[in-house]
Amino acid sequence: MSREQVFQGPITEAFLRHILTDAFDEDGRLKWFTINFYRGEENLFHSGHYGTEPVIYLKTEEEVRDLEEWSKKYPVITRVDIYKNEETQA
Repeated sequence: MSREQVFQGPITEAFLRHILTDAFDEDGRLKWFTINFYRGEENLFHSGHYGTEPVIYLKTEEEVRDLEEWSKKYPVITRVDIYKNEETQA
C-alpha cells in the first residue's frame, strides 16, 4: 500500500536533513513523486515524477546561461528546455 506524505511549512535544518539523507529508495530514485519549493507565492523549484522532470524558475538571462553551462558537466542531463513566462518578465 502506498502512502502519501505532505510537508508544508518553512524549510528548517531538520527538514533539509530529512530530504538530503533519506531521499532515495532502494532503486536509487527519489522517494518523493513531487517536490515544490516556494518563497511566499513565488515558485522557485518543482521536481516531478520522482525527480525525472525538474523545473527551475529563473529570473535573468544570466541565470539561464549559468544553468545551461552547469548542466553540461553532468552527462545524465540529456537536455535543458527554456520556457519564458511572459507574466514574470519585467
